[in-house]
Amino acid sequence: MRLGVMVMLLASVIPQTVFAQQWQTVLSVDSRVGYSTNTYLNPYFSEWDGSANSGYGTFSVTGQTAWFDDKNMAEFTGALVYEPFLGSRSTWSGGLALLNYRRNLTDDLSGGIESGASYFGSNFSRTLLWAQPVLSWSPSLYTNVRVKAGSSYRQYQNYPTDSTAVDSKTRIDHYALEIETWPSFRWKLSGGLYGRLQSLPAVA
Repeated sequence: MRLGVMVMLLASVIPQTVFAQQWQTVLSVDSRVGYSTNTYLNPYFSEWDGSANSGYGTFSVTGQTAWFDDKNMAEFTGALVYEPFLGSRSTWSGGLALLNYRRNLTDDLSGGIESGASYFGSNFSRTLLWAQPVLSWSPSLYTNVRVKAGSSYRQYQNYPTDSTAVDSKTRIDHYALEIETWPSFRWKLSGGLYGRLQSLPAVA
């Protein structure tokens, strides 16, 4: 009788343990203050504005969950962000969502897709959507080379111009070649080439 009960307990615990090893979920809360001389350098507000010399604060809540097995990995990340700029600049708030999938094709080659969406609003709003297939090659344990190509869609509402506020939509077909390597445990070197598919082989 005791042996039968132990077998039943093991049968109910082992599948749950194996299943739990395939999921990982993280929830984090982050706050920071800083000074930006260019808003493109800010990790959330990705607009190029060289006139933005201002202090700012950021409060964000981020959740990430990942599923994986021997050959596949799927990862979802969601974040809510509140970002006030000090002085006369506006307060930005919004959110972003990222979905990545990767499958190992060989020991050093993998393929997948990266996609995401973000929305930020203040005196004008910006919506960004993108998706791009990714091919990744790892010639060594400390080096990774990635090739990406895809499309992004950007929409503005009430964007201020010299005379009035306008709405606009743009689509960009782009490509990227990225490399990163770790010469030591303390240093990482990374770089990339980026451009539009319509203007190959020109690099921006």
